[in-house]
Amino acid sequence: MQLSEALGLKGKELVSVVGAGGKTTIVFGLARELAGLGKRVVVTTTTMIREPVPEDWFELILSKELRAAKPRLKSLLRAGGVAILARGRTEETSPSSVVGKWPNRVGPLVKLKGIPPDWADELRQERWVDYTIAEADGARGRSLKAPADHEPVIPAGTTTAVVVAGIDVVGKKLGREAVHRPERVAEILGLGPAADVTPETVAALLVHPEGGLKGVPLRAKVVIFLNKVESELEASLARRIGELVLFSPRIDRVLIGAALREPPVAEVMRR
Repeated sequence: MQLSEALGLKGKELVSVVGAGGKTTIVFGLARELAGLGKRVVVTTTTMIREPVPEDWFELILSKELRAAKPRLKSLLRAGGVAILARGRTEETSPSSVVGKWPNRVGPLVKLKGIPPDWADELRQERWVDYTIAEADGARGRSLKAPADHEPVIPAGTTTAVVVAGIDVVGKKLGREAVHRPERVAEILGLGPAADVTPETVAALLVHPEGGLKGVPLRAKVVIFLNKVESELEASLARRIGELVLFSPRIDRVLIGAALREPPVAEVMRR
């Protein structure tokens, strides 16, 4: 099943993706899919995001002011494709506001700098934007995380929040190899520092108000994406997590799949 169908997206949505274990892949996969359906899509981040490999559908806009970026955004979206909006790179380019297809890219420019969350809220209101997709959290490539005090940075106008976890974390120790901020996970869930990560661990963290649900607007639909599911054993573990998280009234549905595969969603769980 494709992501937009599995997520149950409607028109004019602001989708915020948080958690760990494949957020960036999900963000850009969803953007490609929606653009292929003829939708006008803006991809952005409110934290930082890995700069993608250039491709035909995507065009990068770097600007320190939303007002300055809007004319180019509008033009790009009307022509089709996906606009990626950021305030800059980890290594500043010159001039301070650059528009174009990966301008001045020389060597590994690792991260794009995020926009203020109210920019995403404002873009959702524009008639020439169908979908805004924001990566609103960082996890340093790990498969599970608990947010710090300043995280996540979810726009207030978010309509769908996608909370991601990688199934490959199950069976590992609660340590920095697989978990971002394991000490915070231990604190939230009352675990020892060397505890095993079980399906129950993952489920409890995903629905905790200081874990997966932290900062999610009350009106937003919440979808759990259990990613990196490649085998029947992993699917069984994911179903166990899904059963547990669906006890929470905040969770609308659970997606089980692998964002790098086609189609990315193998199963949808609902009450």
